[in-house]
Amino acid sequence: MSKKKAYLLPAATILMLGLTACGGAKDATTGSAPEEAPPREAGDFKVKELKVDAGPDNTSGVTPTVSTFTTEDGKLGIRVNGIDIGDGVQTPVISNMKIEPVNESASSARMAAREAAAPSVSDAVCKSIETGASGSGDKFDIVVSLDTTGSMGAQAGKLAEKIVDFAAKLEEQKLDVRFAGITVGDAFATLKASGSSYASDGVAKGSLGAPPTFDSSERPDTGLALITANDMQSFFTEVKSKVGGGLGGGDSPENYLGPIDYFNKSIDFRKDAGRFYIAIGDECAHKSGSSSNIDGTVWEPRSAELIKESLIKDGAAVHLIWADRSCSTSYYDMRDLQKATGGSWTNLYDATFDLTKLPAIEAIGAKRKTLECEVTVAGSVKVTFTISVGDGVGKHTWDVTAIL
Repeated sequence: MSKKKAYLLPAATILMLGLTACGGAKDATTGSAPEEAPPREAGDFKVKELKVDAGPDNTSGVTPTVSTFTTEDGKLGIRVNGIDIGDGVQTPVISNMKIEPVNESASSARMAAREAAAPSVSDAVCKSIETGASGSGDKFDIVVSLDTTGSMGAQAGKLAEKIVDFAAKLEEQKLDVRFAGITVGDAFATLKASGSSYASDGVAKGSLGAPPTFDSSERPDTGLALITANDMQSFFTEVKSKVGGGLGGGDSPENYLGPIDYFNKSIDFRKDAGRFYIAIGDECAHKSGSSSNIDGTVWEPRSAELIKESLIKDGAAVHLIWADRSCSTSYYDMRDLQKATGGSWTNLYDATFDLTKLPAIEAIGAKRKTLECEVTVAGSVKVTFTISVGDGVGKHTWDVTAIL
């Protein structure tokens, strides 16, 4: 079978652990079988705690993006996005996985018995799936936000065309990819109820209503349902025809955090798909409290730290195609979000820039592999494992603990 190559996305390693109730362990004090936890249903996995700690010799300053999800058949998946420590995105390696039962109300003797009966990583049934084979490793949900304000100039239209090419390339790979698109200024997801310049029967939507007075230009989106590559091409083809050399914009900072936060909370993403944001712009970002126009409206973003926390928890990497600029403390530097979520940064004004040829291609293409494991446990569990990239003196490790 020939392998297909995915474009732009960072490497991802996925563990899928089938967690169901089981018996067999005896209580060390009574000899009777301990109480069994009820079988878990699909969608029942709730994260109580998720910690990622750098290893003792890790000075990279990078935190990998780790998230959990429930597969369609009720298994627990743990996803680790690709890691960039300065030499491009690398495929993470998972080792030292351990799964332990958690029951805070049980006696210490009973807990000891359960821990003795808990499966080890050697009990897990694992298989590796390479990119292009069937399975969740080929499933991606991709959101693209594009600054269409005047400061972007002709770049706005050119980048809309590049997004069209990018969606077409992914469609050619026959991967299971779904999209969402949004255009951004101080407001986003807006469309006039009447007299709109966008076709009424097209893909463009205005999920947050008509443009506000502080940003009267239309900034349409594709709605809160994921769309096909063909619809994504149609949307940004129409965007290109409307924005020309950019529209409006008002003050220099733009509302880049708002649409990422809005879509991450509102779109019904697929639970077992890799989630990626591609944010394109040239300014610093408004943050909560930085604009009297945006504050108190539906377009006001939450705090940057809350947004970052949500993206990390959901395993959503943010890639930037951005101008190389410094931001004052009054506004937000989007590269902080990019670094925290394990995404990549590409200079907006790189003349050779091509969405289908970003540094992350190699890591997600022939080198990316998906690891799927199934293991039987009872009740709540604590999963621990080690993430590593590199080797020898260039090796970096992180210890992960997830309690569910």
